[in-house]
Amino acid sequence: MEEKKPARGGSAPRYGAGGKSDWNWNYFLFFLSKIPGLSPHRLSNLLNEHPDLYALYQKTTSPDETDNKKINLIARYLADNIFVRRCQGEFAQIQDKYLTIVDELYPPLLKNIFDPPPLLYYRGNPAILQEGHCLTIVGSRTLTTYHQTMLRQIVSHLAQTPLIIVSGLAYGIDALSHRAALENKLATVAVLGSGLADADIYPCEHRGLAREIINSGGLLLSEYPSGSAVMPYNFPLRNRLLAGLSRATLVISGAKKSGTLITAQVALEEGREVLALPGQANMNLCWGPNNLIKNGAALISDGEDILKIFNLNKTRIDQAEPNLTDSLEIKLFKKIKLEPLSSEELSRQLELTLPAVQSILGQLELKNLIKVNLYNQWEIS
Repeated sequence: MEEKKPARGGSAPRYGAGGKSDWNWNYFLFFLSKIPGLSPHRLSNLLNEHPDLYALYQKTTSPDETDNKKINLIARYLADNIFVRRCQGEFAQIQDKYLTIVDELYPPLLKNIFDPPPLLYYRGNPAILQEGHCLTIVGSRTLTTYHQTMLRQIVSHLAQTPLIIVSGLAYGIDALSHRAALENKLATVAVLGSGLADADIYPCEHRGLAREIINSGGLLLSEYPSGSAVMPYNFPLRNRLLAGLSRATLVISGAKKSGTLITAQVALEEGREVLALPGQANMNLCWGPNNLIKNGAALISDGEDILKIFNLNKTRIDQAEPNLTDSLEIKLFKKIKLEPLSSEELSRQLELTLPAVQSILGQLELKNLIKVNLYNQWEIS
């Protein structure tokens, strides 16, 4: 590695000083991240102990007996020509845009976790993480009508606020969180356990959703460069980023043993707020949120609860009863407001013929008061 200071007035970029690091120091951080035994936590501590990257590099090229184990470990790998050439080759292959932990746009809350990734690869607009409040939403891959309906209602109430919805692009609650954010014109960030190239995105069925997120001004993040193998342990590690990016994590659903609860535990360990949606006591997917509430998590029943936690005001007229005059339209609307129902269920409950119900539903739909959900049930728009 060439020993010269970056051309910025003779000063090297400093950890946490807000300066954009140049190519040489990006490589140096990449090199450090590849050293066996130098975990993200140990590397973060090292950078705090040695905030001047140039001075750190100089020290590692000529260590003395008084230096600590980390300095001597780096010196040993710097002297390993095979290891150095391999790192240089891997770094040269990186096609993604990325942030290093010394960059201005590196997410500030993420920098403060126990083991922040030294390099963070991205597609989209990283500046949004500096502009608003991040809310991480996690839950099970299995969707129930209750969890789907409540999640959509909660996110719809967050529209026209600076909240940013963070999730993991996985099946179930993750994907629904991103879609609900897009539907309500909220910025959204997907944190992946894979690379970010189209061919790498996992699950592959969500490549289209990933493109929608980018095109809407959102962001994809990963600590893995494109071309990296998707390994099972990537996803538990990814949970610390989900929790670390946000001030609060909302748990929608989760069984007793699930990755969702790992994310909640990480959030607690990092001193972040944990929020949970209550559910039926006898439903397996409600065990996680109910247990979190029992142990002190904030109970969330609507979007207003979240706005209070973030100390945000909503600049829109609250949902009021629509000005309906037809008695049957009023009856149907009230039924649907209580819970999503199919046309057949409404016909039975109101003792009306199916054609009559469908006619009234059509009128309510034309007024943009109701819509059909994924389960072919009618719900409030």
